[in-house]
Amino acid sequence: MMKILAILVILCVLFCVGCASKHLDYDAGIAAYKRGDYKVALYDFEPRAMAGDPVAQFCLGFMYTHGQGVSKDPQKAKKWYEKAILQSYLPAHNNVLVGLIRSKVTADKAKVIELVQLVQWMAEHGDPVAQYNLGLIYSQGYGVPSDSTSAAEWYQKAAAQGYARAQNDLGLMYLEGRGIEKNLKEAVKLFKMAADQGHSNAQYRLAVVFVTGEGVEKNAKEAAKLFEIAADQGHSDAQYNLAAMHYAKKNLKKAVELFKKSAKQGNPSAQYQLALMYNEGEGVPKNSGRASRLLLESAQQGFGLAQTKFGRSIEKRDSEEAYYWYSLAVKDSTGLKPLNETGENLIAEIVSEHERIGKMLTKQQRNKVQKRVDNWKPKRLASTGTGFYISKKHILTNAHVVSACDELRVPYRPVVVNHKNSEVDLGLLFDPRGREDTAVFRSKPIVSGEDVVVFGYPLSGVLSYGGNLTVGAVSGLSGSIHESRPDNLFQYTAPIQGGNSGGPVLDNAGNVIGVVVSKLTPSLRVKDGRVEITDPQNVNFAIKFDVVKEFLEKNNITDYASTENLENAIAREEIYKKARGWTVPVWCFKNKGEVPLPLVEIGIDELNR
Repeated sequence: MMKILAILVILCVLFCVGCASKHLDYDAGIAAYKRGDYKVALYDFEPRAMAGDPVAQFCLGFMYTHGQGVSKDPQKAKKWYEKAILQSYLPAHNNVLVGLIRSKVTADKAKVIELVQLVQWMAEHGDPVAQYNLGLIYSQGYGVPSDSTSAAEWYQKAAAQGYARAQNDLGLMYLEGRGIEKNLKEAVKLFKMAADQGHSNAQYRLAVVFVTGEGVEKNAKEAAKLFEIAADQGHSDAQYNLAAMHYAKKNLKKAVELFKKSAKQGNPSAQYQLALMYNEGEGVPKNSGRASRLLLESAQQGFGLAQTKFGRSIEKRDSEEAYYWYSLAVKDSTGLKPLNETGENLIAEIVSEHERIGKMLTKQQRNKVQKRVDNWKPKRLASTGTGFYISKKHILTNAHVVSACDELRVPYRPVVVNHKNSEVDLGLLFDPRGREDTAVFRSKPIVSGEDVVVFGYPLSGVLSYGGNLTVGAVSGLSGSIHESRPDNLFQYTAPIQGGNSGGPVLDNAGNVIGVVVSKLTPSLRVKDGRVEITDPQNVNFAIKFDVVKEFLEKNNITDYASTENLENAIAREEIYKKARGWTVPVWCFKNKGEVPLPLVEIGIDELNR
């Protein structure tokens, strides 16, 4: 890494922008890359790179960086980028700098300053990407004091060369009067220039000004057209706004389609609106489980309306948790509309509801909630699993389901990790409120060939709002030979999917005989020069009760139920009802964290622009 820095510093003296060879439009490798045929692209780039073509060397560096057509290999990427840098090929300089700035080397302030100086040197020599990146650096105050005026100046230089990202960001600065005098007409002009180049953010921004009439006459038709173009490129805000337009026109089918796409990308407004539609059965089948899930996801991101509605939905069964969500909504009212449907002041209404619920709680409860509110951070749903109550307040699941989570919910109320052992992949959660229904373990050993049932919440968000049951048989009394302790596991054939982890495996009497832990997945292998897919059918593994028992007793958990008897079989429907009473989805939320500095890496598909 330091070698690359040294090379860059030396080349700053020798660098000549015009000395790099140009890559022609008809180049077969770039054409193949653009259509996603990475093997053909690689076939074209490799001999050129070995012959010394810096553009092909850059392309190989990029492909090894991102694992396109080849396995990811940072060392090979570095090798090819360095060869292109030695020939002063500008995109290679840029990408190496961006990679260094994004890496851990940025923890050293002196190195950060040095890297920023190199970006500035490239920008001063006329490269529009470096000029744009330098504008970002000044805008965010990264390695330099934050300076909106300097940011605008560098954006202007890049925008003048037709760089769409710079045109869009400069347009925003003109729109807001930030770092430059406010000028709506200039903002619109820049948005149009970037939008014409296919920049989705500019298309979205231009659509918004046509809606608001800032700098242009209002034009709903033109706004809808631009929203649609940006939405087709995957812009979540454009998808949401276009969906809202269809919703207003009662075109519910299209509205739902777009709300779903936006919500899937984590847009909290779309999640909220879709939750309302599922709750009422408007344009979609009524589904209260899915509505609650979407509402919680939106609320966890800080969307005030979702926090308020979610608080209302749980008030009767958990007033303390409802008070928490009202407190968050009151703390930051930016996600609340000024007026509700009846024309009353919504913020005042929420404040009133917040005060009313607060009076139902003790001072100790209110202080406890306030501490949570003070420490709150926006969160995203990172993963899901399954767990089951083994006692009134304890939930058993896998360690890997609950690792690295900033908050756990089952499914709507928070729980904490009580004990965890990654070696045996078991975790125990504590639920202060608890549940009366609990599982019963069967201590009598499993038998090869006996019937099993798996209950859980797989593919959360797609299936399993009411739980999912599959059936099979015990097919082996130990796990894979690649496991460190194969005797801890047994093999079974009941199908499972992502999200089943941590759930119960039951016998045909409804007693738990194991905990779902893993499955074999398809893999690739090369045989006789051909790629074959190995596709194991229902090769799944569960943790045996003996291992669970040892884990629980080591952590002084003895209040679980078990039986030695092989009880009479019961109907699948009865097993489903029993398991659903004490099995829950486990949702892992992680703090969203800071948005990284969006420095631009030059891609292969940009070389001919």
